[in-house]
Amino acid sequence: MAGHRSRSTVVIVGAIYIALRAALSGSPKSTAFSVGKLRADDSAASLSSRRDTIQVATSFAASLGLSPLPTFAEEAKDEAKPPPRGWQMKLPEGWQIFRQFGVPGGDEMRTKELLLAGDPSKGAEVKVLRIPLQTTPQDPDGTGALTLIEYFQIPFPRVTRKSVVESLSKAFARQKATYAFELDGDGEDRVQDKQKYMLYEFDLTRCEGRQVFGSNGKICQRSDTGEVLDTKKFHHLNINTVTPEPTQTSREAFAEVLWIVDISAPAENWKNLTSAVGTMVKTFTVGTVEQLNAGRNSTSS
Repeated sequence: MAGHRSRSTVVIVGAIYIALRAALSGSPKSTAFSVGKLRADDSAASLSSRRDTIQVATSFAASLGLSPLPTFAEEAKDEAKPPPRGWQMKLPEGWQIFRQFGVPGGDEMRTKELLLAGDPSKGAEVKVLRIPLQTTPQDPDGTGALTLIEYFQIPFPRVTRKSVVESLSKAFARQKATYAFELDGDGEDRVQDKQKYMLYEFDLTRCEGRQVFGSNGKICQRSDTGEVLDTKKFHHLNINTVTPEPTQTSREAFAEVLWIVDISAPAENWKNLTSAVGTMVKTFTVGTVEQLNAGRNSTSS
C-alpha cells in the first residue's frame, strides 16, 4: 500500500504548530518518532475513505453536538484561552502506519481521522479520530456534548460512566454493517496530567452484505444473489477524552473536542494482542507540547 511504513517501535505524535519531521532512523532497538504539523485545511484525501470511519464519525457528530463553550476544566476557571493540544501514542512492535494526518487548528469543525495503523497478520487496527463538539439539528441544544464535557472535565460529575458509554457506543451499534453489538464490562477511567480518559470495550459482529429478517431470525446475505454470507465478530477497545481547543478567529472563544482511539481485531485474535493493546492504552495521551515531551521522556526512560 502506498505511504505504508513499518517501524520496530513507533511513537505517533500528532503535534500542533510543529513542522513535519522524518522518522528518526536507528537500530532495531531505537525508538522512532513521527511528528505532524498544523493544517488549517487538510486536502480531501485527509477524509477517511473507509465507509465505517465515515459512518462512525457522522454518527458522533450528529448525536454529540455543541456550540463552542467555556470549558469546565479546573485550570480554565479564569476563562483563559487554553493552549493548543496534540496527541501521541506508541505503536506496538511490527505495527504499520497506513494513513496519518496532522492535527487541524481549533477552527476546524469537521471530524478528522488522524491515524489508521495496524497489524495485518492479526487483522488488528487502530484509528484515532478528532471530533469537534457542536450543535446539530438532532441535538440543537448540545445536550449530548454538555454531558461529555461535564463527565471529562468536572472532578465529581453528576453524569455516570454508564450513560457516557451508552451515548458513545451508539455510533458503533448503529453502523449499517453492524449485525450484533454487545458491551463488554462497565469501562474504566484513568487520569494523567489532570486529563481524564475513559476506556470501554465491546463486541461487534459485522455483516458485509444485506441483513434480512426471516422466520428463522436474521441472516446476512449478498444483495445481488441472495447467497448467505458468514458474519465476523470483532472485539473493540475505545479510549475517549475531551479537551478545550483554542480558535484562530477569536481571542476569547474556544471549542471542545472529543478524541477517540478505536482499537479492534477479530474476536478470536484478541487474546493474542494483550501486550500490543496494553502498549497503546498506556501511551496514548493528549496534551500540550510540553506535556507530550515529558510523557515521551518518561516512557523511554
